[in-house]
Amino acid sequence: VKIAKAMLSLMNARSTPEIIDEDTADSETDEEEGSADEERANELVRAQSSDNDVSTLTLKPGQTPIVVAQLLFFRGFCDAYQTDNFNFMMKPDPALGRRSFGRLARFVLERISVMHFQICQLENGGYKNVEAFKPYILSLQGIHDGDVKNLCGDFFTKSVDLFFKRHRQYFNKHVVQYWLTSDKMHYMIGGEKYHSQQICKWMVYFKEHAGMEFDDDELVRPYLFDNRVVTLSSFHDNRNGSIT
Repeated sequence: VKIAKAMLSLMNARSTPEIIDEDTADSETDEEEGSADEERANELVRAQSSDNDVSTLTLKPGQTPIVVAQLLFFRGFCDAYQTDNFNFMMKPDPALGRRSFGRLARFVLERISVMHFQICQLENGGYKNVEAFKPYILSLQGIHDGDVKNLCGDFFTKSVDLFFKRHRQYFNKHVVQYWLTSDKMHYMIGGEKYHSQQICKWMVYFKEHAGMEFDDDELVRPYLFDNRVVTLSSFHDNRNGSIT
């Protein structure tokens, strides 16, 4: 019961402007406006939950509950990034068959590249141009302009920027730094065909040229990988189709 009451109170919490003139506030007007605000917020939630077009909705500052705006952001993040990547890691290996989820080391290096570019698309304000975040962007119309302390516009701007900053830091620390090391490169030999061929050619090149002396005193001349666009196999497909 306590949790339910807490959730209900959160649903009623809205941003407030910095200055409120309590002496001139009219209680009846406040009640009418509060009822209208709640109905408008409910309309936003209903439109989003039924996947209807929310672009025609207009909101006034104070009509969007704070928790609704936050939940719409997380739904946008899941739709644009998290859900597809989570579902991929739960897939069984196509060669090993059923119940082999989690044994995808041979695909991880390519997946890191996919995730990196997806994060690049979202960070530094890029999420504002992504379709999945449109309901969230719309919900901010119902948030007052103001500072972080009053949970107004600045709070959402800074919290979203911090969210993606932290996500990038944890991605680099726990994924990139762990997997992109010389002792794990060989996993790619069992992954995508084109990348496997490139890794094998690189390893052969390194072995053939190791120890050779060059005029410029380089121990080994850099291997030039092919520069081309590659579409990953259907195993990497997500809800939006193939990945290039």
